[in-house]
Amino acid sequence: MEEYDGQKGADKTIKWRIMNPQEIKSRTDTLVDACMKVARLIPPGDQLSELIRMELIRRASDLGVLGKSLSQPQVVRYFGERLNKSVDHVNGCSFWLERIRAEKWLDEAIITSLIEECSNLAKIYTLSVKNVEGKLD
Repeated sequence: MEEYDGQKGADKTIKWRIMNPQEIKSRTDTLVDACMKVARLIPPGDQLSELIRMELIRRASDLGVLGKSLSQPQVVRYFGERLNKSVDHVNGCSFWLERIRAEKWLDEAIITSLIEECSNLAKIYTLSVKNVEGKLD
């Protein structure tokens, strides 16, 4: 596993961990599975809970589909586009998880750990986008 400071010549106090693609895929799959389980555990009853359930399922399933496509051979330009979409979907999962935490429907510690994983994956995907864009220049 490499360490990268996020920018050339940047302060060395903040480091990003760049993982191999299989580890990123594994973490993405784990997050997708966890979001799907959380969606099933949201208490039924009102329009808000149904909206949040459906949106979390939609974002997580889209992330899962993109995660699968990212592990396939492809043109670098399309890979970068898919990475950008992955950032959007992981941020979408985080948004809906934050709503679940605010409603206090499920264990706060579990939801908080999933939100943190969303943040970590968003950073990894964003760094990957920058890496791919550098190869296109």
